[in-house]
Amino acid sequence: MAIDWDKTVLGPVHAAFSTGEDQPVFVSWGGGAWYPIADAVFDLTHIEVGADGRAPSSSFHPTLGIRQSSLPPGVRLQQGDGVQVGDRFYAVVDVQPDNLGHVLLILGAT
Repeated sequence: MAIDWDKTVLGPVHAAFSTGEDQPVFVSWGGGAWYPIADAVFDLTHIEVGADGRAPSSSFHPTLGIRQSSLPPGVRLQQGDGVQVGDRFYAVVDVQPDNLGHVLLILGAT
């Protein structure tokens, strides 16, 4: 019996950790209209940079986790598509699907 990952795992996790109404999330693909994503999970991931033998420094890297099922059928986000989180705008730098229905978007400045 196959597990419905979207219903059993991803739905409840995204519901618990989503940005919610405080920071509404929208995505835009191909330069089109903005589409709301109700249960996206935004994070400023802490990464180490410049550790070339000297004291390391760190930075924050914005990411957005979404459920593929939150998008209209057939839509696959790509590099260069837009993301709005609250009043901040980002460009999709990388798209990392996990083949179980979750998509991690690596974001950059627009």
